[in-house]
Amino acid sequence: MSSPVLPEPAAESASRGALLRSRACVGLALVVSQLKPHRIKQLMSLVVRNGGRPAVEDVEHHRGLVVSVSTLCAGEGCLPRSIATALLARWHGYGVTWCTGVQDRPFAAHAWVEIDGRPVGESADLGGFRKMLVCTPEYASSGGEKN
Repeated sequence: MSSPVLPEPAAESASRGALLRSRACVGLALVVSQLKPHRIKQLMSLVVRNGGRPAVEDVEHHRGLVVSVSTLCAGEGCLPRSIATALLARWHGYGVTWCTGVQDRPFAAHAWVEIDGRPVGESADLGGFRKMLVCTPEYASSGGEKN
């Protein structure tokens, strides 16, 4: 986000394996977030495309793991946080909608993940944001359930 934010609370407890997977996703997300926007969109479209429909609680848990292993992702690193959350969800077989957007008054840019059009884990109202890049799983774009 382009304005200062408070760090998010970390996940309460997690196995060593879950933390290791989260660290791997954060590391990859930091690399991906340095790419040009069209390359990020291409990659994220591949990541989320074939995933199954997740429960909101599962994605909130994955997001909590991401912020627990990275101070950047727990703070102002919304782009790597959203990428890492989508990667970790996909690692578990789920596809989430990955979005970036802007608002103009006051100017702010943000990246987040959604399920069924609702942002997951976001404390701020994102209704004023105009979506710029959106990568949607096939189950969401077709309207059908993915097994």
